[in-house]
Amino acid sequence: MSQETTAQIKAALRAAFEKAMADQNLSPVDAVDLLSSLLLETIDTVAGRPACAKPLPDTAPELWENRIGRKDNPVTFTRRVYAPWIEQGLTRSALRRLDPLLYNALAVWQCRHPEEDRSWLPSNSVRACLYPVDDLARIREALEPLQERRRFIARLIPL
Repeated sequence: MSQETTAQIKAALRAAFEKAMADQNLSPVDAVDLLSSLLLETIDTVAGRPACAKPLPDTAPELWENRIGRKDNPVTFTRRVYAPWIEQGLTRSALRRLDPLLYNALAVWQCRHPEEDRSWLPSNSVRACLYPVDDLARIREALEPLQERRRFIARLIPL
């Protein structure tokens, strides 16, 4: 691809993104998060990995402490509530962020039932092993400027 074509594509994408930012009234931090997410999805698509059909929610769809009936154990509850994300990259750290009480209950359950399969909810380190090292380096390289910019913007604009 020529440099001229690359420049035209970048200009068109930038203009479309700036228009979307203005139309949706996105903060700079939200815009950087959106770009990071888009970049990761694009890398997955190019690498032939399926993109996440449903992005991980910002808040828990249902909290462990608010469950109705209390018939579910932590494993069945997690599999029921987080079913759309389990095969799409849900990790234990993401679960801890979304529902700390469920994370703790699941850890206790797994200690008391060591025979149960744990591979359906990997740790971040296990998840990282699913990606080849060169992919991780490229992702890290690509995201670093965005993360730096996000940290800079966060210092300028207190939330």
